[in-house]
Amino acid sequence: MLEERFDLMALDRGKEFEGMFKEATMKLQAEGYPVDITRLYDVIGKKTLSQPADFICYRYPNEIYVECKSTNDTSFAYFSQPQYPRLIERARMQGVVAGMLVWFVKAKRVFWVDINWMVGYFASNGIKSYTVGRLERAISDGIKGVFEVDQKTVRVNPDMHLESLYNYIAGEISPENRMYVRTDR
Repeated sequence: MLEERFDLMALDRGKEFEGMFKEATMKLQAEGYPVDITRLYDVIGKKTLSQPADFICYRYPNEIYVECKSTNDTSFAYFSQPQYPRLIERARMQGVVAGMLVWFVKAKRVFWVDINWMVGYFASNGIKSYTVGRLERAISDGIKGVFEVDQKTVRVNPDMHLESLYNYIAGEISPENRMYVRTDR
């Protein structure tokens, strides 16, 4: 019984991933990179109020809503996420970018998936989940809206280098000619 509980705890990596994202962004901020981050907490009371995302970041010229997700599976069912419709709503505003940062734990990969791309490509084709393979194909096809985050895995956790992700969202680089800004970390 204790082993089962330990395994379940090991599988629930969501809060840990949120912390890693916040830490990586704050590290960039401390190094003088022009980004700001605000954590949105769900309000628990008589009725739980769920926020549209885990974080709001700002990187000129965009306000960025980031929902961090982790999965031990080879696919991720974005459609069933409660934040999905709220992210769509936010992304309709001018100057706002919204999406999910998904950590595929076993594959040791982290992808940014823009909500507009999810709606335009997956949802319009009736696809309710995506896999690492589908995301890789989207990147190789040059589709804007999917970006693999530069990271190296330390033990199990990704050590994310978010500078290129923020530059990508700001429109300064594209996935096919992305630069690994900091390789010395």
